[in-house]
Amino acid sequence: MPAASPLASPPAPPRALAAGLRELARERPLVVTVRGGCMAPRLRDGDRVAVAPAARYWPGDVVAFRTPQGRLAVHRLLGYRLCAGQVVCVTRGDRCDLPDSPLAPERLLGRVALRPTLAERAQALLAWLALALRAARRRLAAASRRLSAVGRRLSAVGRRLSAVGRRLSAVGRREAAAARQLAAAARQGAAAARQGAAAVRQLAAAARQRATSAG
Repeated sequence: MPAASPLASPPAPPRALAAGLRELARERPLVVTVRGGCMAPRLRDGDRVAVAPAARYWPGDVVAFRTPQGRLAVHRLLGYRLCAGQVVCVTRGDRCDLPDSPLAPERLLGRVALRPTLAERAQALLAWLALALRAARRRLAAASRRLSAVGRRLSAVGRRLSAVGRRLSAVGRREAAAARQLAAAARQGAAAARQGAAAVRQLAAAARQRATSAG
């Protein structure tokens, strides 16, 4: 099933001709013949419909527009959304699974003179909500993947910082051990100095005793 239902009349127009048709439709409705089954059963292949511009286009309206390939198509308007900072129309054939490409409002040729039922308007709104929820889920999934990637990078940074911390802790322990060894050596040196001083005092006392005995 194609993405758009081509119309047999008028034939596929270039951009300038499509603009001319839009101006012509402002003066009087254009009668066109539907080709394709994308809008069945509401519009069948060979049905002739009148297209005229409208002041406002509501979800559920059947609209005629120029496709990016320059053809004219008739699909149902589901609603509106933002695309690259601009409001665009969301359209889809009733028997199509996927919506059409974002449609700028100025590409609308007009509305088909076919009053949608309340059920059709409700179905259009529900389809628009389903598409919006699907897009929101895709954005949330993409954001979740980005957050997960950021989390993995932060976890890797944390592991590297933890490894650095362990290395610094090991260096600190080695430095503490070296400091304890130096302190022990200093204590040993102090004890040796005290022993040497005691030996000097003993030698001095012995010398004094010998001097006294000789006198």
